[in-house]
Amino acid sequence: GCNVIIEQLYGGYKIMKGEWCHPCKVYLMNKFKNLGAHLIQDVVQKTNKMADDRMITATILAGAIYVEGVKNIVAGWNPIHLPHSSQAAVNHVLSFLSANTKIINTPAKIAQVTTISMKGDIHVQNLISQATEKVSREG
Repeated sequence: GCNVIIEQLYGGYKIMKGEWCHPCKVYLMNKFKNLGAHLIQDVVQKTNKMADDRMITATILAGAIYVEGVKNIVAGWNPIHLPHSSQAAVNHVLSFLSANTKIINTPAKIAQVTTISMKGDIHVQNLISQATEKVSREG
C-alpha cells in the first residue's frame, strides 16, 4: 500500500492510505482521460467484488491491458477482437495464479504476510494475528 492524495471536486483534498482507498471520486478535466479513469474504476470495483481488496493490482493490470491494446490497434490489429483476446489473457493469468497459489494457513505465514502488508507495523500485525486466531481463516 501507499499513501494517496486525491483532490476533491469542490475543493480540498483527501489523504488515503494503501489499498483501502476507493477511487470513486476522481474527475479529470479532459473528457477522454476522465472516461479512461472511470473505466479503470469499474475494473477496480468489479475486482473488489470478486477477489477481495486488490485495487492497486487491478489498476496496474487495466493500465497494462490498455497500453498493449492501443499498441496492437495502432499496428493494425482489429479492435473487435479485443474482448475475446482479453478474455483469453485473463484465462491464462487465472490458470497461472491457480497453479502458483500458496496457502497461508499457519500463524507464522500469516504473520509474515501481515508484516509485509502493514509495512512492519507490529501493533496492526498483532491485532490481525489475534483476530485470525479467534475467528479462524474462514471467518
